[in-house]
Order: sequence, then structure tokens, then C-alpha cells
Amino acid sequence: MSSNKIQKFLLFFFIILTLVLATFVVILYVNNSKVTDHGIVTNSGIIRITTDPTNVSYNVYLDDKKQNLVDNRINDVTNGQYTIKVQAQNYTDWTKKVIVKNGIVTDLLVKLFPSKLSITQVTQTNIGKAFVSIDGLYIYYVVKSSEFGSDTGIWRVATEQSTSFFTQIDQNPLKLTDMTTQIQSVITGSDYTLTPNIDNTKLLIHDRKNNKFYVLNASDFNSTITDIGQMVGFVPDNASWMVDGSDLLVSTQNILFDLNINSGTTNLIEYRPNYKIIYANNETSVYVYENSEKALYKYQNQKLTKIDLKNIAITEDVTAITVPGQNSNVLLLKTASGYYYLNLTRLYIKDILNGVKNPNLVTTSNDGTSSLFSTDSNLCYIFNAIDNIASNSIETKETKIDEVDCSSAGYVAFAPQSTHLIYLYKIDSSIRSIEPDGSNKSILITDASLQPFANFNRQSDYLFVLMKDDSTSTSKTNLYKVQLVNK
Repeated sequence: MSSNKIQKFLLFFFIILTLVLATFVVILYVNNSKVTDHGIVTNSGIIRITTDPTNVSYNVYLDDKKQNLVDNRINDVTNGQYTIKVQAQNYTDWTKKVIVKNGIVTDLLVKLFPSKLSITQVTQTNIGKAFVSIDGLYIYYVVKSSEFGSDTGIWRVATEQSTSFFTQIDQNPLKLTDMTTQIQSVITGSDYTLTPNIDNTKLLIHDRKNNKFYVLNASDFNSTITDIGQMVGFVPDNASWMVDGSDLLVSTQNILFDLNINSGTTNLIEYRPNYKIIYANNETSVYVYENSEKALYKYQNQKLTKIDLKNIAITEDVTAITVPGQNSNVLLLKTASGYYYLNLTRLYIKDILNGVKNPNLVTTSNDGTSSLFSTDSNLCYIFNAIDNIASNSIETKETKIDEVDCSSAGYVAFAPQSTHLIYLYKIDSSIRSIEPDGSNKSILITDASLQPFANFNRQSDYLFVLMKDDSTSTSKTNLYKVQLVNK
């Protein structure tokens, strides 16, 4: 056989093989089937389990029937809804209702809490207020009153101890500044916030009573704070961190600009003399919405660039935008009628809590998958949006959360990892955890001395809380850590 005939035969064979494989894949897709590790096509689904902590032995029950796991998976689960329960020795049970679809792998993150918790005191002082960094790595706290004058000032403590070739994180409290006359004049009373930048080298101090903004260099002890109003020549309405932590996004009703703290240089982003600028930002992205054009813009490379929303149409005027702390591809848009969830990657939009009267956004999770809303009657709702790549869909869910006080007097926050909601239940003075879909409510600690502050560290192996040392009028408030992993 000539080489030309051989080439034609191989080409023909390759085309036939490709068509057979393509037909096989189409059949699998149409029938929602899958190929198992043994090469068998089945009409069933898989439940894959990842526990936190990972190094625990556990048993899994599907509708009360014990399952034999293969590589942390339950194979050959037929289409339908199930109740799954995970049990591990010395941990509380984890339970959730799941829907399994043929040919789809359902991934479950199982957060297990110890049945008995150990608590360790972290500070020996008297904390007025505490704030957590966006990554959960540090807790910043203010001491304004103490029997020891050397205790007063702004402090920082790491939530975990880590050592690498390049950096070393010490868990001992570090004082950033004394309670100088300048600092004391800024944080009078309790109406103030501390917001660290993305690399925890600077603090943005917001005197909410006078609506003034200041920056403290957290790397230089007792450094002079910078008055943002004096720096730009007027009192801004708002300021927030952006880019690499050296720039602030500063705004008034009609002006929006980028301010570099180190150089003092500014870059005008938007000026609209006749109406309020609608914008939002996290530390990596800035978005501006133009109601006159019904258009969304992104600030990048020192200019506004229009985003092509394809066939998405927003007919109402947008009154506010929110972007999650660590996901710039999700936006929440507020209008006169309510809220919209907008996914910029998938170009998907959905109205939120349609039918709920006067919802108000309280907070969003860092990854943008969950948002907490309150109502005029202090009811709490959570909106979830999960991008399911396997089924090529965004799955949304709205859940009413009982017990949680969403008013300004309550305490509720998402953990830095976005996996849990932490809240103070006032009736029994307990810190509780609940998953964003409303499942797996856990009482983590109950104590009458608990104060409205709690959060996990990055690995979720510790919960940090504020507690009064006793119930007397001279009691002190300190930071405690609750161990969430049995060691």
C-alpha cells in the first residue's frame, strides 16, 4: 500500500473515531450521565464531602443509612432530595438537606465544631472596640481606659501564628500608637471605625460623629495621623481603601477621585455637578453607575471604561451599589423597588427578595455568594447565589433567619471565609454560627459577659470574642480565643 493510501486511511479512521467520541459525549450530556472511575456509564449523581477540619474520621448517613465512602465520595446516588448527616467523635453533628442530580457532583463543605470548647484569654487590658481585617489575619482594638497608662492606645493582635522564610507573624499583641492627644481627639466616644488596608500597613480612622477621615501608619509606632480633609482641601463625604493599600477612593456628592496617600497626588474619576455619583469599590475595583445612560463603568488604568452588559437592561434608576470585599465580579444594585444581584462574569441579573417590604442590605460575604438583609421590623433574610459550573447555572435561594437581630443594636457578621454567619443571640447571651443557607445552627459559646464582637481566623480553627471579666461596673473587657479544632 502506498504512503498516500495509508495517510488517507489514517485520516478516515481519525474522522470516524472523532465522530464516535463526539456522539458518545452528546449522549452522555443529553442523558445527564457520567463515566465512573471504572468506565461505566450511569444515570446517577455523586456527593463529595470535604470536612473542616480535614484530619478527622467521620461517618456519613444518607436518610439515616450509613454510607461507605470512596475517596470521600458517595457514589451512585439517584436523582432526588436527601438528608445527609456527618458524625465525628468529639464534634457536634452536621446535617443538611441536599438535592442530587444525575451526572452532577454535589460538593459539600462540612464545618465541624467540637462538642467541648476550650477558651484562652488573649489580652490583659480593657478593650473599648475591636475590628477585624478583611482577611481575618489581624484584630485591631482600642484601649481608652486602663489602670495602666501604658495600655491605652491602638493595638493589633494576629489571629494565628505563622512562620515562613520571608515573614514571621507573632501572636503577641503589638501596640501601634499611644493614646496621644491627636488620637484621643479623633476617637472620642464610641462612634468611630478602624479599617486596615489590604496589607495591614495603614489604618483608616473614621470619626463618624464629625464625619472626618484620618490615616494612621501602622508600621511606624506613634506616627502622626494624616487628616484627609486637610490633605485634599475639603471635608469628604466618604473615603475607603483601594488598589494596593496606598490609595484612597475619596468622594463628595458630585466628585469622585483617587488619592495616593504617599505622594498626595489625585486623579479625578468622575465629576457630576447636577446629581449624586453612584459608585462602589473594594480594594481592587471601582464601579460607577450612570443613571442618565443606564450604563455601568469600571475604573481601571486611571480611566472609566464602560462595561458591555449585553442584553441586561436595568430600567430603574440605581440609588446605590455594593461590591463584596474579595469578589469584584458581583454587584448588588439598589433601586426604588428593591435590590438586584448582578454577576458580571456570567452576565446574569436577578431581583432579590421580591415581595419583602423595604429590604435593607446589612452586609455581604467576602466572596459575594451571600448577602444579609434586614426589614423595618428587624427580620433577617439571606440571599445566596452559587455559580454551579457543572449544570451551567446560578442557583439562588432566599432564607428567613430567625433569632438574628439585624438592627443596629445587634451584632451579625459573615466570617472572613464567607462560610458562616456569626451573631450574638441576646436571649441567652450566646455567640452562634449559622451557614448562609440557614442550616447547621451551632451554639459556639454561651456567657453573660459576651460583648457584640466575634469572628473566625483565616483557617476557622479559632473563634475570637470579646468578654467582660466580671459583671461589676469596674469590669474589664478582653479578647478571648475559642479553640474550634480538637488537638
